[in-house]
Amino acid sequence: MMKPLVFLVEDDEVFIKNFKIFFEMNDYDLVTALNGRQGLEVLSNLEYPPDIIISDIIMDLMDGYEFYMKVSEYTEWSRIPFFFLSGKTEPDDVRFGKMLGADDYITKPFSPKDLLEKIKLKIKESREIRKNSKIFEEKIKNILKFEEPTLETFNTADFYYIFQMSWDNNKGPLILDYFPKNLISSLNLKDLKIQLYSTLIKIYEFEQVL
Repeated sequence: MMKPLVFLVEDDEVFIKNFKIFFEMNDYDLVTALNGRQGLEVLSNLEYPPDIIISDIIMDLMDGYEFYMKVSEYTEWSRIPFFFLSGKTEPDDVRFGKMLGADDYITKPFSPKDLLEKIKLKIKESREIRKNSKIFEEKIKNILKFEEPTLETFNTADFYYIFQMSWDNNKGPLILDYFPKNLISSLNLKDLKIQLYSTLIKIYEFEQVL
């Protein structure tokens, strides 16, 4: 199995050197860039995407915030876990970083061991999500009996509905939103949400819902 690949965007070369030694000692590969602009170039040229991106905020040419926004524009990059690692320690800075959508905001100075543990957990979580997504996609393809949803295949189907659902421990399955609304208004949503959730349980092969 390949070592986890960490991508560090940081303009302090001494910090990079120490960071590299620590993570390689813990069996991680590391690639680096000195600012956001260089970071985009490195991402574009990597053979495969990193398991996690860690970025400083205050950097020349392109700061960490702008770098994060640029990364988020690309589907293949936007799913990579992203940590800010910064000396900006004010609560408003932390809130703003998380509000942008970053998975975590680590303030300097920090404990390398604590950071390593957070990285390990986030990479594990991300890999599980990707694995489950692939399983789900394959099962949906088998159910719908075609390989990829194209305009031609949609035309051969009777209808398609999209639902956004969640689970409430007191109320059970909840439909948060659905599309197209003009075609679903006549349906019994109370019965439908139970049927939809039962289908998901079968797809994921859950024996029970806690």
